[in-house]
Amino acid sequence: MPTRVSRYGHLPTGFRFCCRPNFLVRSGISIYDNTIQATLDIPVHLLRRKAGCKPHRSRACRYSPVRPCDATRACFHRDVANTAEPQVIPTEPPILNGLRDHLARNISPTQLARARAAFEQIGFAKVGFLAPSSVKANMRSEAETLITHHGIRRDLTLSATGHTARRMRNVRRREINKYSTAVPAVYSCTELRGMLGQITGEAVLECPYQPEQYVITELSADGDTHGWHWDDYSFALVWIIECPPLADGGFVQCVPHTTWNKADPQLHRQFIDNPIYSHELLPGDLYLMRTDTGLHRVYPIRSGRRLIINMAYASQTDLNKQISHETMDTLWAERCSPDRATRPLSGPGD
Repeated sequence: MPTRVSRYGHLPTGFRFCCRPNFLVRSGISIYDNTIQATLDIPVHLLRRKAGCKPHRSRACRYSPVRPCDATRACFHRDVANTAEPQVIPTEPPILNGLRDHLARNISPTQLARARAAFEQIGFAKVGFLAPSSVKANMRSEAETLITHHGIRRDLTLSATGHTARRMRNVRRREINKYSTAVPAVYSCTELRGMLGQITGEAVLECPYQPEQYVITELSADGDTHGWHWDDYSFALVWIIECPPLADGGFVQCVPHTTWNKADPQLHRQFIDNPIYSHELLPGDLYLMRTDTGLHRVYPIRSGRRLIINMAYASQTDLNKQISHETMDTLWAERCSPDRATRPLSGPGD
């Protein structure tokens, strides 16, 4: 039994002294001088006798707060009850039940095989079959709310990727984690990462750098784009919440099996030496992309709106690499400023 120390010994937590000066009683237990007497409302002077103490010399001290006895001096009207808050057992968001049930029952080996073949060939695979419509609707609802209340406008040109542009609004991981339940829960779902691992052919791990784990990105103005770039970590799972028609842009282009030299990215050489793949996307689509060796961009939009949730994941190799994060910190800063426009940057959000 946990105790609390007083001048009269160790008092078990959860006990309260009787409001009558000379009665130390609660729930049938009386405490005095390190002894616990199993009793009901026994006067202090009897407890003192049981403890081998001298009896009271005056009856006045039994009832008078002016001349209290030793036993009541420190304890009169004192509450030593345990005031700790009750422990709250966290519960999982309901969205996980639907996602796990879907992954366990509705994914066929054929779907996984096709996705894995596409991923191996071009580092890109559509994987909309991994989530049921109810989960997609929940993710869409939270993304719309977050971008409305917490979106920050970015207009940058990034030298580390050949001075390509970032024109967008986004919501950072910090705000998503604070105001969302579905996005963090889905991101950390072990069963989902297991399915992604079957497609990639290797373990898919949570990104060790938290600010890069998930972001929301919106393109809505003429010319908005997430320009050509690589990411620091290996994989990105992107949820398409809204996307304009193909004629208005917003589709994804990628150049797989390339290497990022931050000091000299040589984008034009990458385009000449390698094929460029373009992928049309629709609302409700998901795609998995190899982002550390796949140069990629979102084609500038002319009209309409493109809203996505980007989830970045790491490979085991990433955990052993030296990765600098100042680029990510600048791209997703509290507010953009002109002096950041020419700093070397990279980051997720496709």
